[in-house]
Order: sequence, then C-alpha cells, then structure tokens
Amino acid sequence: MPTSRRILMIGTGGTIASEPTPSGLAPLRSDTFFRRIRHHPQLSDPLHTVPPTPVRSASPTRSPSVVSASAPAPSASSAPSPSAPSVPSTPSAPSSSSVQGNGTGSSAAPASGSNAFAAPVQSVQVGPNTRYPQLITPELDEQGSTVRYEILDLDRHMDSSEMTPAEWNTIARLVEDNWERYDGFVILSGTDTLAYTASILTFLFTNAGKPIVVTGAQVPLSQPRSDGWTNILDSLFVAGILPYAGVGVVFHHQVFHGASLVGLRSCGSDDSTLHTLSKMPYMPGIRGVASRFVSSRTLPSSVAPCPAAPPPCGPADPTRATKTSPNLFAAFQSPCVPPLINLNVKITHEPSLPPRTPSLPPRLVPLVTSPTVLSCSIHPGITGTLLSAQIDAVPTCRAVILSAYGSGNLPINPASGVLDALKGAVEKEILVVVISQCGIPNVYPLYTQGRTLLSIGVLPGYDLTHEAAFAKLLWLVSRKDLSFAQRQALFQSPVAGEMTLH
Repeated sequence: MPTSRRILMIGTGGTIASEPTPSGLAPLRSDTFFRRIRHHPQLSDPLHTVPPTPVRSASPTRSPSVVSASAPAPSASSAPSPSAPSVPSTPSAPSSSSVQGNGTGSSAAPASGSNAFAAPVQSVQVGPNTRYPQLITPELDEQGSTVRYEILDLDRHMDSSEMTPAEWNTIARLVEDNWERYDGFVILSGTDTLAYTASILTFLFTNAGKPIVVTGAQVPLSQPRSDGWTNILDSLFVAGILPYAGVGVVFHHQVFHGASLVGLRSCGSDDSTLHTLSKMPYMPGIRGVASRFVSSRTLPSSVAPCPAAPPPCGPADPTRATKTSPNLFAAFQSPCVPPLINLNVKITHEPSLPPRTPSLPPRLVPLVTSPTVLSCSIHPGITGTLLSAQIDAVPTCRAVILSAYGSGNLPINPASGVLDALKGAVEKEILVVVISQCGIPNVYPLYTQGRTLLSIGVLPGYDLTHEAAFAKLLWLVSRKDLSFAQRQALFQSPVAGEMTLH
C-alpha cells in the first residue's frame, strides 16, 4: 500500500539556505529558498494537487508554545496558502504576502517552463515564524508512496555558528507542539553546529516514536553542485518512507543516529552486521525501493537516574555526531558506531533500528540559556590558576568539559595546581568531565592520572564526543529536579546510547 506521510521541515538558515550578497554568501530569509525547492522535480511534483492543511501553534494534548519565524523582509514574498488566492510576484521583485494567525496553507501547482520559479507564493504566519505551502514529492518507492511536507522558517535565518540553547528551545517546542499533526520532522541546519543540534535533540526526545532528522549542506542550494538537494531528498525519504524513528543525522547518503557522529568504527561492528533493506535500487522519484523490516527499539523506555545496565555499543547509539571536514561532502562521521542506514544503490541498515511507535515524547526540559557549560582544552604548560580563572569568569558555570590527552590524561603534579583547581570546582558542585582530544575518543581510569581525577570527583567521559558531552551536560544542568549527586550519577550512565562503558 502506498503511503503519504506528512513531514514538518523547520528551516534555521545555514549554508543550505544561503544566497549571494555583496558581502558573500549569507542565509537570507526570503521565499527564494522555498521557490528553489518547489522548482526541483524530485522535491516537488507539479502534477499532485495539495489539500488544505490547518495551522496550529500547538497540538491539543501538549502545552502551547511559540512556533516561530519572523515575517519575511519587505523585499521577499511569502509562500502560498492552499486555499488563499495567488498573489503575482517575480523573482527580481517579489511582493510580500502573508496571512496572520491560524489559517490554511498549500501551493498551487507551479507554472511550467520559465515561469515556474516565478509562480505566486503566499505564506502563513504562525506567531513570528513563516510557514510555506505544502509540497508533495514524486513517488519515492515501488508502491507509489509520496511525502507531503511543509517548510516552517524560524523568525530569522542564521549562520549555524550563532546557534544557542535559546534556538534549541524554539526548535524543540516546534517539534513538541506539532507532534500529533505530523509523521516526522526534518531540521535544516548549518553544518558547523549540526552535530550539537542533533545531540541535544536526542536528549530532549529520548525514545521518540517518530523520526526527527537533522540535515544541511556543504554547498548552498543557490550554487552549482549543491549537495543540499540530495540531503533534503534523503531526509524526506528517511522521515517519510522508512519505518524508522528517533533523532538522526542524514548527510551524504548516510544516516547516523543523532548523537553518534565522527570517524571509524571501534565497537567490533563490521559490514557483516549490515542487513540489506532491499534488493531494489534506491531511486527516489522513479519508484525506487520498497523497504520493509521489523526491529525492536534498543533505547531505554525512560530516563532513570541510574540505569541498571547500560545499552551495548551499537547502531542505536545516538549522540556521537561530529563534523570532520569543511570541504568534503561526507562531512560527518561516527567514531564508535557504524551508520544506521546507507542509502546506496542497495539500502542497507543495522539490525536494531528503532521503529515508529504511537508513544508521545517525554515532557520537554527547558534548556538553560545562560552560559552554564564551559569547555577547556588541556595543553602543555596549563596551570590550575588558568583553569580557575576560566571557571570563575563564568558565574553561571555549572559544568566543565576538559579535553585532555589520550585516554584522559592531564598534569596532576602539585606544582601545576590543576588538581586543586578541579577539586575546588567539584566542591562548588560544578560537574567536571574529562573527554579525549583524540578523533576516536575513549577515556577510562586506567593510568594514575585518571584514577586520581576520579578520586576527587572528576568524571570520565568514556567515548563521548565533544558535542555529545556538551549536550548531555547542558541537559543535566537544565534539569531542576536533580541534585548534584544525581547529575553526577546520571552523567556516568548512558541515557540514549551516547557512550559505551568499557
């Protein structure tokens, strides 16, 4: 049976949405991004008619919150609503048109030929955010399944280097408020902080029964040879066609679980563990693969302060994503676990993919937006005075990440003063965590340095990436229901497969 799942695509800006400006490429906020996607034959089928869809700021059973993106700039036209009349516009001088408050939104079939890009666009305002018309993909599998999706732009497009916990709160509320209205979510992000975004969403939406996919591009859609087209198409395929749930990163034909991205495999997995999803080629838009498999969820059903047994290192580990290259299209890798899914001619996947379920996600933990997690790098000649000065300079600091040598080594001789500085931080109930500077991280208390640190309350980060460590600490210090001791205990326990204890 063909399916037609509904996906909400949340735009935050980043490289994928950047346009040429006099000062260089910048993530402008206008309807040009929507027009580009609507004009692409594999992302929007002009032969499909689009039924009207209601706009809600929050789902009936969840607490209301702002679903936002500010109104388009006066020089940019907004996107069309399914039931609203079209407003003529041209690419060079688009007219601005929007509907305030609740309403409906869909796109009339784009014009053919040279007028397709300039076809009228009309948007719907949802709070400060802008929702563009619904689009429908061509058939993406051999059953004729399609994906219906809507783009919701945040109130401003930003370079991802400007991403903060405040934006993560907004994205998370958008997902929560629209949970029951959509079958999945795609977050468009700049690549610099994409792994951080995926990691924090993994902790906020543990055991999610729907896919939450984060993607972006190394080359903007506005430029030749953009990889963004394929990344968007793959994201829609994963979120709208595959029986997969959870937070994931889709990039360069691979799917990584949201907190598991950087390099080589180190957990004993090899290609023999990959299962062939289908013998048919993956050819979205040309009736590609009918993918069907049954799997059991491996993530814990709830977050407990001290899980009895951590989940084994494996494909469901979700918090280890890292950007490894600003140049390669394969910009992301995973250091301890293999990709969940490989979208090649044959689609292969790990055997324990989490399935879709009707369960609601846990209640959101509002992230603290003041600076609370400090990151310090250990280097030759570092002193306790320098460490203490960095910690004391941030009065709101509640956690410190130490990027140390090798398996977590740093100077502990009394003359350096490092131990005294770290002991003082722990006594102030500041979480102090040691991770490795190595590309394939693994911190364990094997050497004297590690065991000495453990004795004063400094915690080993095992194989956590920096992004996963930062996200987990931010999530912990944002939980007002936990004491300092409980935060320490929970940090040392895998919550969403983000680390391996061995």
